[in-house]
Amino acid sequence: MTPTISPVRGLTSKKYTEADYEPFMRKLGRSDDKPLPLPNAEDVDPLEFLNALAAGGHMMTPLWRYTLLPDGSRQQWTMLFLLHDANMGGELGGGGYAVTYGAYQFQKPTPIVRRFRICKHERELAGGADPDRGWHPRKCKHCGMDMTIDSGD
Repeated sequence: MTPTISPVRGLTSKKYTEADYEPFMRKLGRSDDKPLPLPNAEDVDPLEFLNALAAGGHMMTPLWRYTLLPDGSRQQWTMLFLLHDANMGGELGGGGYAVTYGAYQFQKPTPIVRRFRICKHERELAGGADPDRGWHPRKCKHCGMDMTIDSGD
């Protein structure tokens, strides 16, 4: 994550780039270069993912990479959809979906769909906040991402 200082807000913020995701995925599936498990990964119903793709696929960056299976046993070729945060001007938001070809169950292939995020954001109010006037400068207390809300006067 690249730290930046917002001249308007005076907050240190982080912007996610594809490089931030690299420890969790590999372009080649070499056994000597195993990726880390996807961070904060949770299983998702494949239909829930399809709804998210249909509604917000334009705010996702697709990538093909190797990731670890949920049990960590081996790497598997995976289609990743990195999520963008509309509140951050379309920057990568640090999370996404991983869709992996699954085993055959009841004669139908069952994909493995997981949602993951690099950081489980927790908002922390920054100095100078004036909630009565709609000014809520905040950041994540873990990664420093700017999570400011300005609802105006």
